[in-house]
Amino acid sequence: MEYTCCNKVVNTRDNKKSTLVCTVCRNYYHIGCVLPAKKDWTPDSEFKSTWICLNCATRSRTVNDDTPVRGNVRPRAPDTSNVTMRPLRTGSREREGPELQVVPLEQVRSIVRAEVQEAVACFRDTILELKSEISTLRDSVSFISDKYEAISKRFLEFNDHLKVIPTLKNELSILDSRMQTIDSQFNLKEQWSRRSNIEILGIPERKGENLIELVSKIAEKAGFALNPQIDVDFVTRVAPMDRSSSRSKPVILRFVSRYRKDDMLAKLRRLKELKSSDIGFPHDSSRLYFNDHLTKNNKLLLKNVKNLAKEKFYKYVWVRNCTILARKNDVSPPVVIASQADLKKNI
Repeated sequence: MEYTCCNKVVNTRDNKKSTLVCTVCRNYYHIGCVLPAKKDWTPDSEFKSTWICLNCATRSRTVNDDTPVRGNVRPRAPDTSNVTMRPLRTGSREREGPELQVVPLEQVRSIVRAEVQEAVACFRDTILELKSEISTLRDSVSFISDKYEAISKRFLEFNDHLKVIPTLKNELSILDSRMQTIDSQFNLKEQWSRRSNIEILGIPERKGENLIELVSKIAEKAGFALNPQIDVDFVTRVAPMDRSSSRSKPVILRFVSRYRKDDMLAKLRRLKELKSSDIGFPHDSSRLYFNDHLTKNNKLLLKNVKNLAKEKFYKYVWVRNCTILARKNDVSPPVVIASQADLKKNI
């Protein structure tokens, strides 16, 4: 075969890889001549089936000057609506050339413009979406930053408060000690003001009662010569510690002289079985009890002493002159209980 580009005659079988055949004129061309930059390149079958030589490509442009030439490659789907194709003769062989597709330049520009506009619109939408997401992310970061600053501020304040806790703890300890001292002093003074009182429990209540008369009957039963006009300061009922109790209110008998009170209380305690029916309540056989008039704190203390003494097997717990005492057995010395601390320490 003979190359049209350089008139060189070569063997077809040996030079098949370096040979191109124009799909229009069917002439043979040497790759080194028509594509010097790719002289060592081996084209694939797709390229070979669409390649057009320069002469045919130039000749095709004379049909319509507005038609662009797509390099030296023949389109896959040719359209012969704008050009007439005819067979060409080459040498002694007659071959029919393929058809070329001719597209107006403006149509190409319109297609390219539409594609570019679509790509730009898609890109613009993507940019807007990214901007929206970035704005949302910025708001989230700002919110988290504000929260972090607020938490950091509160943490610093909390840390400052923690530093003050030891001082406050010490101050509270001092205040607690002072309050205990004040409470103890107040309880002592209140108990001192009750040193001349006798508390009587179990006297039934009735409307229009005469407490002086009832107290006189009790003194007569005890064998104590009571002169109400001289010995008694006042007699009254007081509310019990347990407001929900259905028992009658205690009667408080206050003496002018503490010594007269001690004498009468000593004789009253000998009346182990004195009942309400003995002083004018024939239908009530409840027993009467006589005690020193203790403060609320001392009554609670006495209750705790009795409970603990029972657990510790103490034999005696009693009150004398408004003072709580306990003794484990007949030969052990009495123990004075004036506070909860004494209770923990001495029993």
